[in-house]
Amino acid sequence: MGANQIWIYMARGVLYALTSTCALLAGYVVQKGGFDVVDVPYLALPVIASVYFFMCYASRFHSLEFRDSGEQNTHALLQNAAIAFFPFVALLLIVISLLLLRYVFVRPISPTLLIAFGLYVAMYVYYGRFLLHHFAPGELPIVRHRLFWPVILSIGMGLYYGLAFSMLTTSVVPLLPVGLILVVYIVSKATALRMRLFSLATLAIFVSSTTLVILGHSGRIRLPDGINDHLSLMLFCLTVSAYFAVFETWKITSDIAKTEPARSANQSTAGLPMPKSTRYSVAALATLMVSVWAMPLFFVFSGYGSYFLIGFVVHAFAAFVLWYLCGRGPKLISYRWGAIKVVAAMLFLLLVVLATVFPAQRPFPIIKWLVTEGGLSLLFVAIFPMVGKFLLDLRRERKRDKSMAFRRVLLRRANFTRVLSLLCWIACFVLLTILPEYGNGTPEYYNAELAFNAYAACIFLCLVVEMLDFLKMTPGMAIISKFLVGLLYLTRIVTSCLIGLCVFLPSIVRGVGVRASLVSAIPFVLAAIGGFALNDYFDASKDALNKPYRAIPSKRLTPGTVFFVSLVSLSFSVICAVYASRDRAQVVLYAVAILGVGFYNVFVKYLSLSKTVLTSAVSSLPLFFAVLTLGYPKVYLLLPVAAGLFVLGREWLMDIRDISGDSKADIVTIPMRLGPKQTARFGFAFQFLSVALLFPVAASANSTFGYLLLLSISLSLIVFYPLWHYGSGKYQRRVIQGLWLPMLLGIMLLIA
Repeated sequence: MGANQIWIYMARGVLYALTSTCALLAGYVVQKGGFDVVDVPYLALPVIASVYFFMCYASRFHSLEFRDSGEQNTHALLQNAAIAFFPFVALLLIVISLLLLRYVFVRPISPTLLIAFGLYVAMYVYYGRFLLHHFAPGELPIVRHRLFWPVILSIGMGLYYGLAFSMLTTSVVPLLPVGLILVVYIVSKATALRMRLFSLATLAIFVSSTTLVILGHSGRIRLPDGINDHLSLMLFCLTVSAYFAVFETWKITSDIAKTEPARSANQSTAGLPMPKSTRYSVAALATLMVSVWAMPLFFVFSGYGSYFLIGFVVHAFAAFVLWYLCGRGPKLISYRWGAIKVVAAMLFLLLVVLATVFPAQRPFPIIKWLVTEGGLSLLFVAIFPMVGKFLLDLRRERKRDKSMAFRRVLLRRANFTRVLSLLCWIACFVLLTILPEYGNGTPEYYNAELAFNAYAACIFLCLVVEMLDFLKMTPGMAIISKFLVGLLYLTRIVTSCLIGLCVFLPSIVRGVGVRASLVSAIPFVLAAIGGFALNDYFDASKDALNKPYRAIPSKRLTPGTVFFVSLVSLSFSVICAVYASRDRAQVVLYAVAILGVGFYNVFVKYLSLSKTVLTSAVSSLPLFFAVLTLGYPKVYLLLPVAAGLFVLGREWLMDIRDISGDSKADIVTIPMRLGPKQTARFGFAFQFLSVALLFPVAASANSTFGYLLLLSISLSLIVFYPLWHYGSGKYQRRVIQGLWLPMLLGIMLLIA
């Protein structure tokens, strides 16, 4: 139980704190329009405190991996030892940060910023210690203290402090909405307050604050200067955090469902209590509904560009439909909600971060004639039958049992889309009311028009769901959702997006238009999807043992469908490559990438020892494409070389995990020849070598952002190496997943 294990638990706090750090930095970059190294010491304060908080959080809410009490107690002791030691480390880091500000950057310390970020640090420390030392009878309320407050504190407050950073340099007025959070917290601390009363009190505060913001922006009331803007900004950040929390709720609900006996979701109709998983499932759907409604409205006042709203609408309605169809019954147990949660959260976090790169206000056409009283009337005609059916359902249930009427109505999930359509129409009415307060052509005016169009699109989608429900086609929708989940696994959506970003992001930064950047990236994305599908087709028997969740072993997709997807993707990749190519070098790079993924399985069968080399080489091609075709200095060629070495090391680590399946398929891999321990050493050695190759790239960029990226990549590897060997390999799968982080950070060097 020595110091090594204690440092591992500190590393867990660092890994969890990455999400709050991303939110803080994303908000900061949006309002600042860049990154100023002088501000690093201020931003470092909550980041350091968040590590302490997440260590306390992990100590209070143990991972499900620790199933026996003896092991759980051992881990709790280690956590407590780490938590007791970390404040000394944190204090040292904070002092270093302030000394850097005063004597290295030679800038006077801003009292208002110090007060603001000191308050944020105090909130982290106080709530962390509360979780650590609050031993009430039974567990702390799982939603309130495992989900609600941690996400608001880490995501909502982090984003708000980032967006309000410039204002906090001269005034503490932006801290006034923080008082709103403290009031809700005081309400939640009331020990006699049950969850239902807490939810109602929180909803009442949220609705009253929203009403105040709307009246202020519409000119109905006059608030002191800045208060309305700060309050609306805080509500936007809280909506982001609530939406982010939904994905963790999916996993929690699934875990609860696995521990419950098989019972009907509609048990309350027989006079029996409703299963806890059903209540959580309904609550998650309700939170999704409120998020879809609130985000476009508060987006108008947030300062975010329209890319963020478009991306959110697509992401949110997809999440809403997925949980609407699959977040109940046997699917709660059979679906891998942990993996789905990670993918959904990563894509949303990626959207929040990428919105800092694309702050444009007018990239999308809008339907201007719809943002009128006539358009509002047309939308009312669309929602009228849906709202009417909801009211009829509610009246019918009130006749049966007045006290349980609303809960029974919500068990019928179609009513959520009906309520959502009404909320969207109300939001359209509000936007039409406040629109005259902004000058035509201002960013706020355009954002309001765009939000109106987003609500109209949501109403249309709700109408589609209502028609499918009326035609009794929702079982068919469930089949469609199963097919779509299979496609997500098949296409490796996160991996494919990262491959596309290798070309898309640097193209945007180097001044290439959005359309041209997409055209350049699409051939690589389609080639990756086709290669993944082809690999799944040939590896079906091996995946049944190593990765049973994939499309074919899980029976979400048939082998014929997978093969068809691979052929279509590779064919369109060729067509798009021919269209996108501008010179011979681009033709060669596209061709090598497509041929590489197409013949990968030949290497697996006949040259299995070299398959990882092929994977790493093909993975580096998009970076070679970006460096060679976008006019980067020659030193940047080290970046794709480093990426290839990094991917090679990760592939060897994956082969260690896949030894049993590879052996069954008569595939000889490096771990079978060298042994798992030696292969792991070589794998991490190649990854550390790749970091060394990035030093000249960071030096060439000569930006603080580049150096911070390099430091983050190095620290992540320092964390992952001991974690790989710890606990007889129980964290190896997590390490392989976590290695996507340094790869994403490496891509960001192209825009540093």
